Amino acid sequence: MIKKIKNILPIILIAFSVPLPVLFWLPKDEVLAHGPVYPWPSVSGLLRIVGHHLFSWNPLGQNFDFTSSLFYFYSATATFLGGNAHTGQLLFLYFGFLACFVGMFVLAQKLGFSLTASMISGIFYIFTPAVMSGMPLEPVNLRVLPFYVSCPILLYIFIKLISEKDYFKNLFWLGTVTIFICSPAYSSLQYFVLHLLMIAIYAFVDFVITKRDKKRHFLYFGKVILGIILIIFSNFYWLFPMVGNLGIAYAGRKEMGFEEDHDFQMVNTTSSKIIDSLRLLPYKTQVYSSPWLKFYYSPFIIFLTFAFVVFAIMTLIFKKTRKLAFFPLILFIVSLFLEKGIKAPFGVVGKIIFLSFPYVTRLFRNLTYFNLLVIFSFSLLIGLGLGELVRLLSIKLRQDFPLKHFLILITLSLLMIYGWPYMNGSSVSSQKETGLSQTIKVPKSFIELSQFINDQKIISSFLEIPVFTQQYFFTAYSWGRTYSGAPLLSSWTNKFLINSFVEGGENRLITEALHPRESSISPEAWLRVLQYTNAKNIIYYKDSDWSYLNKIYPDYKSEEIESFLNNNFYISQIMKFGEKINLYELNSKYYIPRFYIPRQSIYLNDEFSGLNDIVHLTSFNNRSVLYPENILDSSRSKDLINQMDEIFVRGKLENAIPEDELEILSEEMILPSVRQKPGSLFYFLVLKKEEYDKWMSRKDPKSLLGKHLFYAGKRINEIITFNIDRLANYENEMVKAIKILEKLKNDNPQDFLTLLTKLEETFWFHQKKIYEANLDKELEKKSKDVFINLSDKINGLKIKRDFTKFVYKLETPKEGEYEIFVRDNAEDKLLNTEKPSFESSDLANLLDTSESVASPSWKLLESKYFSQGSHKYVLPNGIPYKNLVSDNLKINDYSPSSIYKISFSYKAPRVNSDKLPFLSVNESGAEKLFEKVLLPTNNKFENFEMFFRSSSKANKAFIFLSVTEYKDLKIERIYQPEIMLKYKTTEDKILNTGKQVSKITFVKINPTKYKVKVEGAREPYTLVFSESFHQGWKAFISGQRLVTSDQYGEIVASYFDGEIKEGTHKNIFLDRSTFGTWSKKPLSEDKHFLVNGYANSWRISPDDVEGAENYELIIEFRPQRWFYLGLGISGLTLSGCLGCLVWGLIKAKN
Repeated sequence: MIKKIKNILPIILIAFSVPLPVLFWLPKDEVLAHGPVYPWPSVSGLLRIVGHHLFSWNPLGQNFDFTSSLFYFYSATATFLGGNAHTGQLLFLYFGFLACFVGMFVLAQKLGFSLTASMISGIFYIFTPAVMSGMPLEPVNLRVLPFYVSCPILLYIFIKLISEKDYFKNLFWLGTVTIFICSPAYSSLQYFVLHLLMIAIYAFVDFVITKRDKKRHFLYFGKVILGIILIIFSNFYWLFPMVGNLGIAYAGRKEMGFEEDHDFQMVNTTSSKIIDSLRLLPYKTQVYSSPWLKFYYSPFIIFLTFAFVVFAIMTLIFKKTRKLAFFPLILFIVSLFLEKGIKAPFGVVGKIIFLSFPYVTRLFRNLTYFNLLVIFSFSLLIGLGLGELVRLLSIKLRQDFPLKHFLILITLSLLMIYGWPYMNGSSVSSQKETGLSQTIKVPKSFIELSQFINDQKIISSFLEIPVFTQQYFFTAYSWGRTYSGAPLLSSWTNKFLINSFVEGGENRLITEALHPRESSISPEAWLRVLQYTNAKNIIYYKDSDWSYLNKIYPDYKSEEIESFLNNNFYISQIMKFGEKINLYELNSKYYIPRFYIPRQSIYLNDEFSGLNDIVHLTSFNNRSVLYPENILDSSRSKDLINQMDEIFVRGKLENAIPEDELEILSEEMILPSVRQKPGSLFYFLVLKKEEYDKWMSRKDPKSLLGKHLFYAGKRINEIITFNIDRLANYENEMVKAIKILEKLKNDNPQDFLTLLTKLEETFWFHQKKIYEANLDKELEKKSKDVFINLSDKINGLKIKRDFTKFVYKLETPKEGEYEIFVRDNAEDKLLNTEKPSFESSDLANLLDTSESVASPSWKLLESKYFSQGSHKYVLPNGIPYKNLVSDNLKINDYSPSSIYKISFSYKAPRVNSDKLPFLSVNESGAEKLFEKVLLPTNNKFENFEMFFRSSSKANKAFIFLSVTEYKDLKIERIYQPEIMLKYKTTEDKILNTGKQVSKITFVKINPTKYKVKVEGAREPYTLVFSESFHQGWKAFISGQRLVTSDQYGEIVASYFDGEIKEGTHKNIFLDRSTFGTWSKKPLSEDKHFLVNGYANSWRISPDDVEGAENYELIIEFRPQRWFYLGLGISGLTLSGCLGCLVWGLIKAKN
């Protein structure tokens, strides 16, 4: 017994010692600033987050990350034991890394590794620099730690299940480990797939290398299949709702504008270099954001990491380790191959795996997930190889004890050097180079603010200012060190954070509302945003780090935002938290609760983004609803349109210059790399691969066009690199791309203009690279002939613009007389436009747009009768286009935010390829608006033409031309006035002041279920639910006809003279009424509409409720049912595992 303790004691000491450095990672009172937890809240805050993750809809919106409820529960336990967030996070880190070491150690022992090899595997596993970052693209992320903990433990239990006789006991342990240790790691489906891949590879390798008779083969496969089924069923509580939502999520993602081409780019760009993957390092480009990575790119560490790779390979050389190395080696190779994706050797296989199926592409569009298994398998290999090397050297040095211990010391030293950023905590330290902080101390004032918000009894949303939109919500706080990331209150409170990501894409007006300025949004439009989004409070952070934010958003100034808030009539400051947080409240008469029945219905074909444009064209009722254009697709559109009190139709200018064309073409394109010389032995395989790649995109014209342009660029690079003639192949690719555009010109005009710009940019870049290449004269001459031919074809695609008139497409939803309003967004005047129905001088006044962009002046043009349907409205343009360029190349009458056309003919024979001719426009303050490289010419003049937009604050500009000779230089201002149609109706009809509406009382049961009591509903009405639109929200008519007020608890708020009342809200996860709607049929989906740019609404008529006037509605998020069903299956699985344990114990006793 004493000998056994002596043998195990060093292992225990090492196990508890190796994670000790993490206890010193965090500065006093600070916590890690990133990951889903972000700065770690209190115990109560963490428990609140646990509650959020028990529902498929929570204050963050749609949620299918149910596994985080366990993660946050463990976090709360650690915080409770530690007494504060700082100590709690250190305890979580310490025991997490301890579990990583222990798990890897016992797994290595189970696989047959020596004691030394097992310890080396465990130490290396937690020293690897990518462990805490989760993936090579992420900062320190505590949320990924459970995955590293669960990998070795899950595999250890699975091996016991399929290899040991105590089957029932191991079934229990597999189910328990899966639910309580593994599932907290599954913050996304990818982690679960990685675990299944790991288990499948082990089962395959074990089956191949272990000899069994046929009878045992069937038993073995039975155990494997049963084990996998048990793992799946144990995870059903989150797996069922997540998989069930995949179809809806993918469809919604398509609606938000994400294309397979975007996914292709993600798959193509997120895999790291194979050399870095072998060394288990993040991208070298991440050195700026994580300066501690410089340590791993120093010469000695580069040598050391390659030495580790050699040690891993040596497992195949040593006879004793060869068999043991099969599993980790195959897992390593497969994971490394998958991480390389379509860039891997045999990349065609990667494309078949990742690009053939949209759901797989979406799931693994970030292939660095596979790096997690690379780390896991390599840790086993390095332990096995280095451990065996130490064992062999120890045998040779068995008589030389000092040298033997020195060898062990050297081994430990090498591991510690490799893990030095882990040992000294630099991997989580704040970096001066980035200005950001990996750790943060949350101010007391922020904690007080979150507590205040949680104490509010009513359901409302809050608006945090300033918040910006990139791929996600983003802000920065200057809390001693800078915190940058998602706003924190969305996780810390039970209130809803207003965000600008809605079905259909980003809501531009909400985006502007998150950092309001008079120049971008009017106070009136901002008020409507607050009303439509159910906002009650506005939080302004005076401690936002503007020095950091202005690096990304230079046009935004804190003074402008603060001025907008302090001078706003609709809000008032009610509290301050510390000196840096101001809390504003919307005046009560303007606040609209979570549920309401509108008094005014407005149709606007430009959806929510057009709200900023109509606030001065109508009298808003304080309870209005905004319907988008897509209601015309509904089978009940006629009924809805007839109910509209206001109808606005924005005209779409047919000959408008698209934004893509106004963007200055990028000159930083890169030609595709080439390796095989045309005509070489393997070149035909390159061509076959390209043909297959294009064949895969044959059904998607946009993607196929991109492939043709990509491979055309490859032909150009072959010409330049090998100085050979590949022009015929290049021309063939470009002609195919042009033919695709010819078809799109008729089938999809909107995409056509964008893709034509892309084609022109790429074609221009190809010419530029050829001219820079100094090819031989004959090849250069042939290339010019090809370019001239292609240029003619491309010019034939261009739409000939007629600027003598403005042609607008209109889609009027209702027959009647419309008022036509006109404006020009540029800060200047339109002059001398002629139209038979009014005087030219009047129109010049009508289009005076000297007011701010946020409230440009709409002027009444005329009234006109339109039938329902499609129309064209023509506005003749009598503006005399004059050349604005002066003799000294100054642009006269230069205006901000205006469109200009520049055209000229020039000569620029090529003298020096390093000095290509160019055109630039320099604005006031000597700031260069753009510089455009021109293509060299022969001794004849070439024509050039382009459009550009002036910057928002410029008032003068100059041209600079670096060419040999030019003539006919013209710069003209291009006008693109907007028109808006307003259906003529009376003021009483607009405001509906005398309209009788039903009374409602509403109460929240939980975030996925609400009850609404309706009283006095004699006419059809619209019920608006100010929660982000989702098809999962369903409205049910309750079977309970007599609804008493006491069922709604105490009334906590009353609005609009008692027409809307708000009851006492609850947060019930499960009771007998939970399943009350499961047998009921909801209102049909054609009654469910998106309104106010993001919210849900239902059109309810007396026929839907069998003529009843008083009744109850139940609004429920249906996907929550998937969670209840999955939870039941997981619960039954766990109960079955417990039964297996009991049965096994009884059987053993007997």
